[in-house]
Amino acid sequence: ADLLGFQAEAWATNFLRSCQAHTDAAVDVNGRTISWQGRDVRIGVYPISIDVEALRESAAGEDVSRARRTVLRWRGDRKLLLRVDRADLSKNILRGFDAYEGFLRDYPEWRGKVLFLALLNPSRTDIPEYRAYVRECREAAERINAQFGRKGWAPVRLSVKDDLSMTLAAFALNDVLLVNPVFDGMNLVAKEGPVLNEQDGALILSENTGAYEELGRHALGVNPFDVGETTAAIASALEMDPSERAWRAAALREAVTA
Repeated sequence: ADLLGFQAEAWATNFLRSCQAHTDAAVDVNGRTISWQGRDVRIGVYPISIDVEALRESAAGEDVSRARRTVLRWRGDRKLLLRVDRADLSKNILRGFDAYEGFLRDYPEWRGKVLFLALLNPSRTDIPEYRAYVRECREAAERINAQFGRKGWAPVRLSVKDDLSMTLAAFALNDVLLVNPVFDGMNLVAKEGPVLNEQDGALILSENTGAYEELGRHALGVNPFDVGETTAAIASALEMDPSERAWRAAALREAVTA
């Protein structure tokens, strides 16, 4: 290759430093070039984005309107915490459930006042480890509902299916979007959610995503391995002052659309 493209500065720098440490190539980290076998290979950073207008057009469909009504009936006057992911081990879904469980335990005043909607898209269902992971996710949701649920309130609603209409409706209506993969080259959910959101929703974002370089200063950053930190971020997001929520949400939209 004459040109290698990466999603984020961090990934490009890591690659350059790896070449520096483990090959005899001449590496210019600042100039992003590698002299290798008599030629120069350039390293670039090209973060992928989303088609904002196409996304908004899709969200205006009648099927999404029906899904919105479903979410509104279910949510009522409660706050809505959302995650949207492929059912993939790297997405760190179980630690997200653990963090929410810790939140309900440590902040009992929020019991009955918040709902966690987890929309998981089936992934690699022919691989036993992936099927087992989905079972663990279901078990975690059931555990939380059994521990904290009461008449008229189940703390978690888990869906494992490809449901674009529900996803777009939930993007618009959530108060907090949780995106906590252990590592992710970019993560487009972190961009799609804020663009469609109508609630001045807060974004909790893993520091190990490529999207963090673009959105991190407007989000609540978390170490994805630190369940306690994620619990605290959920509390901060739900209790955030409305004016702070508004400017963060506006900054997220601006960063994505730019």
